Amino acid sequence: MPFHCTASSKILLANQSPEEIKRVISKNPLKKYTQNTITEPEKLMIHLLDIKNIGYAICNEELEEGIKAIAAPIKNMNGKTIASITITGLAKRISSNNMESLIEIVTNSALEISKKLGYQEKSILSKVNW
Repeated sequence: MPFHCTASSKILLANQSPEEIKRVISKNPLKKYTQNTITEPEKLMIHLLDIKNIGYAICNEELEEGIKAIAAPIKNMNGKTIASITITGLAKRISSNNMESLIEIVTNSALEISKKLGYQEKSILSKVNW
């Protein structure tokens, strides 16, 4: 699958180091599949940063018209992203009416799998240096 226009590939790439992201983008052409495909490296970098910050990726008809997807990262006990979980469907079924609930299902499922692999969420309190 192309790394720049699928939800699962984008979530995996977004969770790599900035150096690795730049390396992947610089070595691979950003082929246009639909009018929604991101084909400019700078825009893709910003998009991937946004994905990392929100914790999930959306493919909005970027690879194929009429198809949308939502992906979330699966993390191991060290917090490293090792896989993703994705829901894919027809754009008319993944709409603004149900997008929030589908994002919640995907992200909660990814977290549940991650916890079974030994991942522990970091709480806000653990970040505070007492």
